[in-house]
Amino acid sequence: MLGKSIASIIVREKWHTITVMEETIKAYKKAAIAHGAGTVEGNSDMANHAYDELHRHLQAISESKQDHLLENLLTDDDVWVQLWSATHLLEINEPSATSKLQEIADASILLASMNARYTLSEWKSGNILFRT
Repeated sequence: MLGKSIASIIVREKWHTITVMEETIKAYKKAAIAHGAGTVEGNSDMANHAYDELHRHLQAISESKQDHLLENLLTDDDVWVQLWSATHLLEINEPSATSKLQEIADASILLASMNARYTLSEWKSGNILFRT
């Protein structure tokens, strides 16, 4: 009987972790979209707040050792979600991240393409590090 109780607790705990991470990924996406909107609209307060949120969510994702979940966002419908997930994957999966950033850079999307080009340039120069 005790074994079933422990197993039940483990399953509930794992389910809770999955649910929390799903919510974190949704919040990450929302922040990436908001950052893009703030950037395009020239609203620095919105963009800065969204950047802070992105960093906070990335930290939670990394602390949970779930960075690989960002790879699912590389094909999101929103280019800003793709851009930020690729940027945050540079340290984890450089080939996929740089490929996606180059794709965005080549797409001539207002501001997003420029952001991708600068991100690639700064990465190659060794100036980007999100996880310490």
